[in-house]
Amino acid sequence: MTAKFSAEEIVYTCRGKSFPCDQPGKGRIVWQVDEVQDGDWFQALSNELDDGHDDLALASSKGAKGCIVNRRSRYAFAEAETPLITVSDKKNSRQ
Repeated sequence: MTAKFSAEEIVYTCRGKSFPCDQPGKGRIVWQVDEVQDGDWFQALSNELDDGHDDLALASSKGAKGCIVNRRSRYAFAEAETPLITVSDKKNSRQ
């Protein structure tokens, strides 16, 4: 059984914000763009080698219902119609 989440559940749980995010239904959360299927949420993770934020357009083209991203001032690679849920990166937060 695979857990699935609605936009509202993700925003609430992660204390995020959505732009725009009126996506109905629930989807899996995946963080490897190669695994994205129709209706999944793509979680853009970053490490020393890769930045998942560079794959937002690819995730959208593969059928992602939206992307979960670190709060930033811009997302150069996101398609205009791709819903984004922004969350704080606690390890880089000044809070």
